[in-house]
Parts: sequence; C-alpha cells; structure tokens
Amino acid sequence: MINFPTKQKPKQKSKLNFEFFLGIPFYVMIIILVLIPIGMMLLYAFTKTSTGLISIQFTLDNFGEFFIQPTFVSSMIESIYLSFISSLVSLLISYPLAYILSRRKKITQKVIMALITSTMFINSLLLAYAVRSIFEIVGNSFFGDKTYFLGTDFAIITGMVYLYLPFMLLPIYTHMTKIDKNLFESASDLGANKTQTLIRVIIPMSLSSVLTGFMMVFLPASTTLVITKYLGNGQRKMIGDLIDLAIKNGKFGYGAAIALVLAAILILMVSIIKKVDKYEGVLANEE
Repeated sequence: MINFPTKQKPKQKSKLNFEFFLGIPFYVMIIILVLIPIGMMLLYAFTKTSTGLISIQFTLDNFGEFFIQPTFVSSMIESIYLSFISSLVSLLISYPLAYILSRRKKITQKVIMALITSTMFINSLLLAYAVRSIFEIVGNSFFGDKTYFLGTDFAIITGMVYLYLPFMLLPIYTHMTKIDKNLFESASDLGANKTQTLIRVIIPMSLSSVLTGFMMVFLPASTTLVITKYLGNGQRKMIGDLIDLAIKNGKFGYGAAIALVLAAILILMVSIIKKVDKYEGVLANEE
C-alpha cells in the first residue's frame, strides 16, 4: 500500500503566537493608557500618605469627606440630572434624524453627516464661547441683560447638546444604515405600517446603539469643565469642577474618590439599560 504525502495543517500554536506579537502595540497602549491610570486612581482613592516617613495606609476618608458634605452631594446630583437631560434631548434629536438620513441617498447622507459632525473638529472652547455669545446677544436684545440666560439650566443643557450631539448621532446613524432593508419590506408584507415598523422592528434592534450614544454623551457631559465655565457663569458647580478643584488643591485622593463614585453610577446605569436591550448582537450574528 502506497502512502501519499498529506498536507500538514499549520500549527495552531504558531498562529496564536503570531496574533499575540501582532497585538503587542495594542497591549502596551492598554496598559499605559488604561490599566496604569485606573490603578493609580484606585490607589489614591483608598489610601493616604502619613507625614514624616513615607507610608501608605488604607482609608475610606476620601469617600466619607465627599458624602458628609451636602454641597458636594448636591453637585453630584445636579451633574447627573443635567447630563441626563442633555443626553435625552440629544437622543430625541438624533434618533429621528438618523432614521430619516438612513433612508436617503448615499450622497445626501454624506453631506448632512459631514455638516453635523464638523463641530467635532472645532475646539470645544470656541464652541462654548460661541454659544455664550449668542446667549449674551439675545439676553441683551430682549431683556437688557447679557447674562440673563447664563447660569441657567437652559443655557447649560443647550451648550451640552450643541457640543455632544454628534456623539449621539454617529452610533445610531451607523447602526441604522446596517439594518437590512428587507425588514421594511417584510414588515409591510405582514401588514405593518411605517409607525408599527418603527416601533416593533427598528427601535428594538437599535437599542444597543442608543445605549452607546447615550453613554458617549452622558459621560463627557457629567464631567465637563468648559460648559460650566462659559455658560454656567461661575454660578454652577458640577462633578468636573469638583474634581478639578480637588486636584488643584493637592487632594488627589479626594478627586479620585469623586471620579470612582461617578464611575460606579455610570456602570450601574449601563447595567440597567443593557437589560432592556433584548436585541443586542442581532446584527452581528446576522453578519
């Protein structure tokens, strides 16, 4: 019996080694930009250094200092409230806009998206100052006081929506364009009108992009410094201002504790919202 030579399959081990070495730059960036900063923040938040000899002691005083002061707790609540409203307004604007754009011609989609996302390439300081100038002109023209709107919830929410709207629109629009157009025809064949198709098909399948966009707006909005400086008129203090003030005063542990409290709230919100999303991964599985 003659044994013919067979092709040897490439070893799985060498493939894994190649993929590992290919991803080394990514692993290094993750360690430097993510793991090390998070580790330092945890170290500062849960420890304190004693005077004299250098020593590190475990403590919860940084968190206690935050929760026992009503002013700081109220600033946290106000930050979450304003950020949530800003995210909600951005969603109410972005979702129908993304749906309408996804149904238009490709050239129309590209032009409109380029116009909307063009603000992402402009410095946030310039954008905030531009919004402030508009409020000053309107306030001076109609109320005789250019600071009439500054420091109000309306001014802060308007500024946040203007700055962070593209971060809400992009993930929703991208997800909308990937939804199979045959679903619209199938829903129509089954007797569903456009409203029913939107409520029963499109919205459930796009919840994951809504979650992504919501968090992409909520996180920077809750920690912003620019909006409160230019539109808050120095009268409003949010979480970003508290962290900035703590760091400037050399209270790194206290600033890290505030950041961890905010991160815990965000993680809790993500966990709650993800339970609502029953269609996460549907498009990925279809692809």
